[in-house]
Amino acid sequence: MILALEARKDLQIHVFHDERSAAFAALGIAISSGVPVIVLCTSGTAAAEFFPAVAESAQACVPLIVCTADRPPELQGVGAPQTMDQQNMYGRYVRHFLNVAPPTIESSGNWRKTAREVWSGAVSADPGPVHLNLQFREPLVGSPGELPPLLPAQSPIATAVQEDLGDLQRLLGVSEGLILAGAGIDDPSAVTTLGERLGWPVAADPRSGCRTDSSVFVHLDSILRHQPTAERLTPKVILRFGAPPVSKVVNQWVASSGAEVVSISPLRRRIDPERVVTRHIIARASDVAASLKGNRPDRTWRENWKRCEDAARSALVAVFDSQTTVTEPWLAREVSASVADDEILLLSSSMPVRDVEWFAERCPRTVVANRGVNGIDGVSSTAIGLALGSGRPVTVLIGDLAFLHDSNALINFSDRPIDLRLVVIDNSGGGIFSFLEQAKSLDKPTFERFFGTPHRTDLVALARAHGVSAVSAESKEAVIQELYSRASKVLVVRTNREENVAAHDRLNRAVAERLAGLPTVG
Repeated sequence: MILALEARKDLQIHVFHDERSAAFAALGIAISSGVPVIVLCTSGTAAAEFFPAVAESAQACVPLIVCTADRPPELQGVGAPQTMDQQNMYGRYVRHFLNVAPPTIESSGNWRKTAREVWSGAVSADPGPVHLNLQFREPLVGSPGELPPLLPAQSPIATAVQEDLGDLQRLLGVSEGLILAGAGIDDPSAVTTLGERLGWPVAADPRSGCRTDSSVFVHLDSILRHQPTAERLTPKVILRFGAPPVSKVVNQWVASSGAEVVSISPLRRRIDPERVVTRHIIARASDVAASLKGNRPDRTWRENWKRCEDAARSALVAVFDSQTTVTEPWLAREVSASVADDEILLLSSSMPVRDVEWFAERCPRTVVANRGVNGIDGVSSTAIGLALGSGRPVTVLIGDLAFLHDSNALINFSDRPIDLRLVVIDNSGGGIFSFLEQAKSLDKPTFERFFGTPHRTDLVALARAHGVSAVSAESKEAVIQELYSRASKVLVVRTNREENVAAHDRLNRAVAERLAGLPTVG
């Protein structure tokens, strides 16, 4: 199979030593290019290594064509080496499964049909992974021959709109509305323009592409932690473009608001973890935004929001300016600011994606996070795929455990034609658990053993062992200098997990105190 692919000069082929890394790199290429990517491995446990990326692809609706080589039927179930049952091995995590018998010239008439079936499954209205299990008999080498003729082209399936936009227009007559902008928006400027037209605030998740616009609201999580303000800003209608926000505080506030919540997404799949969406419109954000008219907005509502946003921003800046040491919220803010609008920022799950959502001001147009299953596996490999698929510089903000989990991504890193910076937060363990109840209720040795899980690995030495340029930075000045030096590398920034919790508390307390001092207007 690989020899056949290699013979196609119009295909780009990337080789990875680790199948899990290969699958996540394919995921990154598919995210950045918007085109299904073929990921190929041999039989046996190699195919099982694809599973984490397949699960992420399925739940994040990223198209992948997963090709696993397999032994022929006569070698199944008889103890043949490197053989396991690969039938439907990814279960319901694939949109479609096809098992292909060993190829023969006589069966070539079905090859195009099979290919179309695979492609259609990957790029349907519910895009995702398709599993193609390919059985082969020896000999396993040969010369590629002529491909069967192409089938007639199929007409593309038009995007469906499940709800009448005229009915939606009637909802927009209220003044107290809110637009939530999440991941998966095709035209961020259309969403921000709609907000201006309606007089509604646009609260933007980093992954929305809207945070390049200074008019959007970025500190909603911090603001809503002050309960009186959260109640004062409760909307009557919420338009949610794309995926839900990362913030648990925001999602819980939406769930308790009693607002009419309209979800607008091109995906057929209804993403509604809080079960609050009252109607789901399957359409592109640009099409819906262009179809909706404004209604003489009451500017008092938006002004109240702006006063709260300005208060939160000034409180956070005051705290950041007063601190002389590096904290994780400060680092998230600086990393985001260092990435140019046309570059890509990849955020690892756990704290990095949260800290950027909570504390970063502006973000580049393309911010990616594997939030389908929220795993920390395959982050560095996804970054490599993003860089390979886009040809653009990529910056990653990643925790130490996620970096260790995917250290095989560093194999042959220096040989790849990419511009990639990995900023690694080294707090010696799982920082997010320090915010959870386990940190308060367990004695320190028990907490550290099972939740803190310190790794005691020299991350700079690990990167250098792979031939990757790596440095550590301790001070604010050193971090900023490294962030703005344009070179592929690993930058390790050491922090303290307990101090990190205190840093978040100081920031949230400062915002609450500033909001409490605001007079009520309107």
